[in-house]
Amino acid sequence: AYEIVSRDWSSDVCSSDLFECPYCRRAAPVLRRVAAAFPNDVSLIWRHFPLGIHPSAPRAAEAAQCAADQGRFWEFHDALFSQTAALADVSMMALARALGLDAEIFEACLGTRRHQADVASDISAGEGLGVSGTPTTFVNGIALVGALPFEAYERTILAERVRLKAVAVTHTGQGGEGR
Repeated sequence: AYEIVSRDWSSDVCSSDLFECPYCRRAAPVLRRVAAAFPNDVSLIWRHFPLGIHPSAPRAAEAAQCAADQGRFWEFHDALFSQTAALADVSMMALARALGLDAEIFEACLGTRRHQADVASDISAGEGLGVSGTPTTFVNGIALVGALPFEAYERTILAERVRLKAVAVTHTGQGGEGR
């Protein structure tokens, strides 16, 4: 999942994704473009939502978190999405080595399933929000479902920016002191 968190206007974009989903693969660069288009407003955070129909996705999610332990989540994320083979055929260890991760640390993390509970927590949180498929993206609680074009995210984010600024003015008055 992606979470795009505003630094200035508290907009929250959270997208639930998995590495085996072709629609998530298509949405990933669009959401990265969203983050790049709003560099002073948003940052991108991934949340996992591996569906049961994708048997290798939970393990890939755990492997991505093991890469995150070494500060290389996004590189591993991109490497997984760039694979043309089915994830069942992809060696997570080979990807880790290719990215220059400490193989011993990565293997120990993956072998002990250190992040299994983290992935389960993301799934539970997504289910609590009503996610049933991927990708599902939320902008301040507004669900955007599917691999949508950049403009759909942009419109929603800009509308939320306007709405939140109006809320801020309501709470503080016209440029006055906050309560």
